[in-house]
Amino acid sequence: MKYHPLYGEHSHDRHYIGQHWNMKYIRAVQAVLNATKGCIGRGTSFFYRAFGNNEEEYMNILLMPDTMILYRFFFEWLESKNHPLSTYKWLAIIDSLSSEQRQHLICYLDENKTNTDGEPEYIVRLLPFYKNLRDAIEEPTGFLYHLKKEFDQLNKAERDNILETVKGEYCKQNHKAYCIPIVG
Repeated sequence: MKYHPLYGEHSHDRHYIGQHWNMKYIRAVQAVLNATKGCIGRGTSFFYRAFGNNEEEYMNILLMPDTMILYRFFFEWLESKNHPLSTYKWLAIIDSLSSEQRQHLICYLDENKTNTDGEPEYIVRLLPFYKNLRDAIEEPTGFLYHLKKEFDQLNKAERDNILETVKGEYCKQNHKAYCIPIVG
């Protein structure tokens, strides 16, 4: 994780990041904490929802686009609308990547590139997810604004039912072990 070493060659390097971390992962953890207002609620179910049920889910959350982390339930709900930017559309692409392709994606994202010339097809397919979509959600002229308003009007029971249904459908189609719900 990112920390400031007290001793050694990196003790004065404010930009030091541990060997298993990168700026994308740091931003993702910050996004999780921003989405939860810095608080992780009581009980294990809230923690597992924020950070994943296992290492595979945690690594996927670290790789998830920042806007998708901040509006996690909304982007999951988009699957019920068969929207091309739903979490499950993103996850299907991510799950198909090899470890080398994931590493390439991380390097691509760390360099803040926007040009896809010469990049592999999976980068081109993933790039729309990694654009900053906050304005599209928050601004009345944004292409996701009305969908977000529709989502916000759902009551908790309706929202939970839809989210469980779309997750269940994804899990049935993809046979993912991490789709097993954690009982909190």
